[in-house]
Amino acid sequence: MRIAVISASTDAGREVVRRLCERGHDVIATSRDPARLTGLDTRARTAVFDIADPASPATFLDSVDRVVSLAHASTVTALVTRIPATCQRLVVTGSTMRDSQVPDPRAEAVRRNEAAFRASGLPGSMLHPTMIYGSRNEANVVRVLRLVDRWPRWLPLVWPVPDGGRHRVQPVYVDDVAAALAARTIRTLTGRSPFSVDELRRTREDKAYDIAPLRRQLGIEPVAFAEGLRRGYRRHQYSVEAHPARE
Repeated sequence: MRIAVISASTDAGREVVRRLCERGHDVIATSRDPARLTGLDTRARTAVFDIADPASPATFLDSVDRVVSLAHASTVTALVTRIPATCQRLVVTGSTMRDSQVPDPRAEAVRRNEAAFRASGLPGSMLHPTMIYGSRNEANVVRVLRLVDRWPRWLPLVWPVPDGGRHRVQPVYVDDVAAALAARTIRTLTGRSPFSVDELRRTREDKAYDIAPLRRQLGIEPVAFAEGLRRGYRRHQYSVEAHPARE
């Protein structure tokens, strides 16, 4: 099967490319920056493609069977206009931010682009991951770890949380996101606060989702959060084990 991977230079994208190549598919990996195409699985072919630029050549799409996009959800509206009718399936990345009740233009962008995807009538899926961690550019868990890293070792660690920590967060490891996207593609199925006001407001919302369909439909057993931390920050040379939890 010939599969195009859009925004393949992201950490999740690189893993999707590797997984699809491992299964013997003919993969075309794209990025808008040609320099970022280096280091991808050598079994994949590469192409420079910028979704946001209507003039960016996309002839490679004419010959693919399926397309999976790791690009931000805000690009979906532009992407669906470039997908040929011969494409058997399009899988795009959304975000559970769409469920947030906190006014945020990014959440509205996810909802708007999901509506555009549905209206396109293209066969496929939009996967909505929760907070992704474990990648080089992820900023949520990393900010917490950096604060802990800078905390004086002689001072007990005090970590205030909104509403006494009653609300749940459900991080998802970057490799699990890649596994879900790959599976869905090929199966028919500083004095300043490091967090913005809206981010703190969102911590007062429950973000726990039923992961049974992930196991049942895609056959993926998610990486436990503690294990994901060990894998992710060993991979990116960021030490967390040197700072054990304090009670």
